[in-house]
Amino acid sequence: MRALIIFTLLLLNQISTAQDQKTTTSTPSTAMPAAPATTPAPAVSEPAAAAPQAAVEAEEEAPKAEPLKTGVLLNTNFTMTSRKLDMNDAPIGEYRATQLDTKLGYVFNFGLFAGAQLNYAVGSSATTGADTDSTAYSVGPSVGYSCSATGLFLSATYHLLGVTDFSGVGKYEKANGYQIDLGYPMKISESLKLGPQLTLKRIDLEDGTNGLADTKVKELTPYFGLWL
Repeated sequence: MRALIIFTLLLLNQISTAQDQKTTTSTPSTAMPAAPATTPAPAVSEPAAAAPQAAVEAEEEAPKAEPLKTGVLLNTNFTMTSRKLDMNDAPIGEYRATQLDTKLGYVFNFGLFAGAQLNYAVGSSATTGADTDSTAYSVGPSVGYSCSATGLFLSATYHLLGVTDFSGVGKYEKANGYQIDLGYPMKISESLKLGPQLTLKRIDLEDGTNGLADTKVKELTPYFGLWL
């Protein structure tokens, strides 16, 4: 009888242990859910490096060539020159001068310039050992063109009248010939431009007094110009 009771208790203990194991196996896991994958933050692109402010300002302020605007134009050019004097195609001395060439006219909206030019020069000449002061002027009609693509200003003048006076020696009472100018006006302000000019001249001096023989002025000269 005692053995039966012990067997019954052992059996009940086995059954209870089996049920506990089954319950443990079938119970769903209560583990914390995995954290969602973190989405990487979008990369912030760095803005393109801008040009240094100083360089931009310098580029904006740098003078640039541009076509002349429509309206009245005053163009003054200055230079200092030295040239040989000829007599009957033979050199007779040297002439040094400070020259001022001035155009006054109108620029039309399609780039054409029409007006007149006055050349004035003060200088000194050395001929056969003698130094002589001189003044000279010549004047004539002038036409030109302001190129919108390059900003260049091209003009041509034909001198009709002029006098060259050598003090104490004599003077030439007639001057005629042509002049071609190529300028590069660079903008300084809305109404002012500055720049270089290259000038080709050929002017004949005639009707000399006191035995002065006819002579020819030939020169290719750089100028500094102002366009107003």
